[in-house]
Amino acid sequence: MTMLFVCCFEFAPGPIVWLYMGEICNDIGSSFASFMNWTFVLLISLFTPALFNSGLGQAGTFVLFGVCNCFGVVFIMLFMKETKDLSDEQVKNLYRKEKIAVMSKGLSDGLSPMDDM
Repeated sequence: MTMLFVCCFEFAPGPIVWLYMGEICNDIGSSFASFMNWTFVLLISLFTPALFNSGLGQAGTFVLFGVCNCFGVVFIMLFMKETKDLSDEQVKNLYRKEKIAVMSKGLSDGLSPMDDM
């Protein structure tokens, strides 16, 4: 059962986190996201044996992880943006729309970036 879960995870949502993170994050954001990813991997590996031995048992533990994955799918469907057929520049700007609009408005008013300093 454990190997089935690992195989399904590694061929579906497992590597997607790393790909998406590399597309939308700068160096610092990518480092932080990598740190958080490994932190949660550590927490899951620490709590899984305790959950197996608790009242949940093995089946209940996998149901709990399945429910967490369902919440993850809902989060992805609602908040993560599609990056298919976009250039690197367009992907970088997906989550920066408001900042770019403000900057371009300021530049169109005759201001230069050096005026802020």
